[in-house]
Amino acid sequence: MKTMKRIVAFAVLMVGLTTMANSSKVITTEDDNVTITKVNQLVQVSVLNIEEDMYKLTIYNASGDLVFERYLGDDRSLGKRFDFNKAPKGVYSFVFTTGKGKEVTYSIEAGSNR
Repeated sequence: MKTMKRIVAFAVLMVGLTTMANSSKVITTEDDNVTITKVNQLVQVSVLNIEEDMYKLTIYNASGDLVFERYLGDDRSLGKRFDFNKAPKGVYSFVFTTGKGKEVTYSIEAGSNR
């Protein structure tokens, strides 16, 4: 099962990499279930949710202010896209929390100086 999960994650990553511009950034978790892709000021989060656990995503800005909070659901494949073109430039913390209480945080620099 773990091998299949890695194969699917690798395939998704390879397809994504072939279509991205040079300004892209890809972050994956150790267990390959969360992928964050940033192309210019668009941030895509994807969760390969084999265990069909409930996932919640919370985003904070550099000041610690809540920017976004929503349950992504419990489907096998979860995703959400964010447009940071009009957001203030800074570091944003993406906090993924499972229904079992596991929490993982990733930081992404995004936004513009406009």
